[in-house]
Amino acid sequence: MLLAVIAVSLTVSVLVYLGLFGFAVSQYRSAREHAESETVDPHEFSGKNRPETVYTSAELEYFDVLWKGEYGKWRASEYSANDTAYTYVHGPYCPHDEHALRIQTVAKWIVLSKHVWVCDACDRTYPYPDDEIGDGTIVERAMHRRIKRKRQANGSD
Repeated sequence: MLLAVIAVSLTVSVLVYLGLFGFAVSQYRSAREHAESETVDPHEFSGKNRPETVYTSAELEYFDVLWKGEYGKWRASEYSANDTAYTYVHGPYCPHDEHALRIQTVAKWIVLSKHVWVCDACDRTYPYPDDEIGDGTIVERAMHRRIKRKRQANGSD
């Protein structure tokens, strides 16, 4: 009788663990399918609006993709005497064909996933620097340096 009780409790325990394992696997698959289908459109890497009065523009290859930037003021020149000029960055763009890139989540091994930039025009992918890009100010600062050097070379500064 004691052996029958032990056998039944072991059987029930194994079935419960198998049920929990099956539930965990189904939740993992569901979350992974959702993550793989998730995409994000490209956006401006600047907290400012696009300048209305543009003094100069430049391109920069950073994180293996192309960024475009403009240096100017947010209002038309007749209203902007007291405004401060600033750098505005947008992108990223594919360095091969200059189409806008989108962010996509792709599977990396069994459990992990990673983000990549994808060009829909040429099907190229570029690694997305999750840890380095932050809020995009690193790209904005690099673009500001590029525009400053360009303006100094042209004698505009």
